[in-house]
Order: sequence, then structure tokens, then C-alpha cells
Amino acid sequence: MGCGGQALVEVAVFGAIFLMIIGAMITYGLRFDYNQRAQQQAFRRALKIASDRTTGGGSYMLLEDKYIPDPTDPFGIGSSMPVSASASIVRDNRLDARAGTVSDPNDLPTTVLDVQLGWTNDPAQEPLMQRYILRNAGFRYEVAANAAEGFTKNQVDKYKLIYGDVLAIGNFKYTNSDGDEEDRWTTVRIMDSCAGQIVDYDACYERATQLVDAGLCQSTCARNNKDSDIDCPTLCAQVLNPPNQNDQSTFNYAIGGPWYAAGGNTSSGYWVFPVLDKLFGMDTGGGATTSSVVGPQPTGLSGDSTSDVRRASGIDRVESTDHIVTQQFATMREQISRNIIIHDNIDPTTGEQFVRPAAADAYAGDVIAVPLNSDIQVNVNETWSTEKHRY
Repeated sequence: MGCGGQALVEVAVFGAIFLMIIGAMITYGLRFDYNQRAQQQAFRRALKIASDRTTGGGSYMLLEDKYIPDPTDPFGIGSSMPVSASASIVRDNRLDARAGTVSDPNDLPTTVLDVQLGWTNDPAQEPLMQRYILRNAGFRYEVAANAAEGFTKNQVDKYKLIYGDVLAIGNFKYTNSDGDEEDRWTTVRIMDSCAGQIVDYDACYERATQLVDAGLCQSTCARNNKDSDIDCPTLCAQVLNPPNQNDQSTFNYAIGGPWYAAGGNTSSGYWVFPVLDKLFGMDTGGGATTSSVVGPQPTGLSGDSTSDVRRASGIDRVESTDHIVTQQFATMREQISRNIIIHDNIDPTTGEQFVRPAAADAYAGDVIAVPLNSDIQVNVNETWSTEKHRY
């Protein structure tokens, strides 16, 4: 091979490497630009949600599929890249306030999720977005097993210790064994994060152990309230509706109760809650527990996705005596399928837990998958007309 041929080979190899470097720079540049834009957008939208005086706080998540062109492709057709960002803002001068006496889902901790459903390179069309409002807790009611005696103040305080936001309802005066009158309540309304659409396994497990094990309740109380004057031994000794420290097997749907703690038992020194495990081990169709599941499966945006990509391209060349017309076209369509896994357990109007059958594990059968389908379409259609010159 002569010097000229060798030089051409070197130029070709160097050109290919140069295009690779340019492509990597474009990919990384666009990736960081899209991520930064998503983070800023998520923060601003969370700030907008938190600026509403009726909420005072907002958690927001954004999920988009951004298209990145490929310089090494003859037509510049590239692929998509998922971009997500989240922000949580509290902006309220009444952080000590609790939910009102009327159950309102707007009083519940909420995550707003915007998901991109479609994108096209047509500048006349805006990306299609879908908004989902997901509750991180639900209202749950417990009724005193003995209506004449009701719930004592210490029992209500234990509810507050474990759940935080509790509303005591149906106040009446009760004459105790010493002949003194004291306040009692017939019902408590609990803002329970284990009854929400987005559920955290670890938080529910800790809550269940505090309900069925007075010793663990006391140690957790002491750890979390070491600088306060809360009487942990007295509060943790209170017996609430079953399942409780005296009875882990009973669940009475008529008076309510922490259904996720039903059937709790110890194994190798650790508490096991079969209903809670069933909730996180269910398949997304609400069927039987899948044997392939290892460990708790999270609710929320699923990390699994499938992508169907279809491409087509071509070049047409038409030559006449006066002109050469060249037309090139390329299309790419990518359809991405994802799911949001939620515990469909609360009424969207009131935020209250749905009434379920008597069996505690019936509450764990409400796990559903909400499909999120994104459609990305890219079209390239260019025509060149070259006039022939006669010499």
C-alpha cells in the first residue's frame, strides 16, 4: 500500500475515533443538562405545591424520557434516557397543626408525580405529561371494644406516641373506680402511613412491633424521646385494640385495629408479621404470593421497564437530465412500559381506609400496578435538489 493509501486509512480511523469522542461528549453533556433541568424543575414545582396555604408542604417527583441523538448514526437517530428528580418542601407556620375533624385527603402526606407519556421532535407539539397524586398515608378508625368504658387518656397518648397524628372522637365523662370523673373517648382516628398508597416496609414493621411487644415499644420510645418527659413504661403498657401485646392472632374489623400486625409471631428472636409480608410479597395482580420474590417489594415507581424500539431508514435518488433529487428518511419509535405499584386501600374522596372483609390478610390483597406507557417518536425527512451544470 502506498503512502497515499495508508494516509487515507489513518484519516478514516482517526475520523471514526473522533466521531466517537464527539458522540460521548454530546451524550454526557445532554445527560447532565437534562438532569440539572429536571432537578430545578422538580424543586420549583414542589415550591409551587407548598405555596398552597391549605397544604403548606409538598413532595414532588418528575419522570421523563429524554431523547439523545447519536452523531455516529448516519441519520443522527439516537435513543432515549430516563431522567428523574424529586424534591420535598415544607413551607408552613403551623407545623404543629393536625388534620381537621372532617376527613380530607388533602390533609394526608402526599406525593405528586408527573410522568412523561409521549415525545416527538415536532416543534409544534409539546411533550405529553400525566399527573398522579399518591397518598403516603390513610385515615384509619379504631373503636373502643367496650363502648361504656371507651379509650383512656393514656391509651390515646399511646396512639399518639406510635402514630403521631391522632384525633380522639366522642368525648364523654367516665366515673372511675375511685369515684372520680375523667375524660374518655369512643373512637380514635389515626393517620396511618401503613394504610396509604405508598407504604414503607421498615416503618410498618417498626410500628407493628411497638404494638405487639411492650418491651420493644418502651426501648423505641426511650430512644426517640430521650429529651422529653414522656412516661414510656406507662404508655407502652397500655393495651390497644388487637393485635396487641396480649393477643397477636385476633383482628376484629368491626372495631378496627392494625391489620398489618395480625398473626405476629417470633422466629429466631425476631418478630414476623405474615400479613405485612404478604402485602409486600404479592404479585401486582393481587394474586398469591410469588415464590420468586425475595425480601419486601417496595411500593412506588417500579425499577423494571420494557422498551420496544422500531427503526426504519432509507435514501432515494432520482436523476433526470437537469436535476439530481436525493431524499433521505429515518424514523424511530420507542415505546417504554413501566408501572407504579400502589396499595389501593383508601377512598380518594375522604382518604379513609376502605372497609374490608373480616380477614386481616384481605387488606394485603389490594396491591395493583398502574401502567405508565411512554411513546417517543423521531422522524427525519430531508430532500436535496442539485441542478446539473453543462460545461
